[in-house]
Amino acid sequence: MTPPVFSGIRVSAFLAWKSIQRGSRGTLALTIMIIALIFVNLVFLPPSIISGVVVTFDTQSIDFDLGNLVIEPPREGNRYIDGVDGLQKKIEQIPGGITGGTSPRITAGATFFYRGGATPRARSTA
Repeated sequence: MTPPVFSGIRVSAFLAWKSIQRGSRGTLALTIMIIALIFVNLVFLPPSIISGVVVTFDTQSIDFDLGNLVIEPPREGNRYIDGVDGLQKKIEQIPGGITGGTSPRITAGATFFYRGGATPRARSTA
């Protein structure tokens, strides 16, 4: 006696074979072509889509949020960089380096309260 799993597969294969015999060869060819296209779509396209999303995310992070160069305070205790104007001028004088200009930003942790519950946020840029 065959297990129920294999009998289900045998029944499915039998019904598929009878359907192919009753159908036209054009329908069979179209069905095989559609299944092949679905296979190619699932195997080859997702890596390129994901890599495109990663590149776009990196580009937009650099263009709109972080920039090409991030300078942080020298020690853990300091929250600010002293002499930002002088440092900013030095960075802008680097030949061939910064094309879009520079901007100082303050990044700090924050917690948002909503109806008595706290939602911690890791970083907030002002």
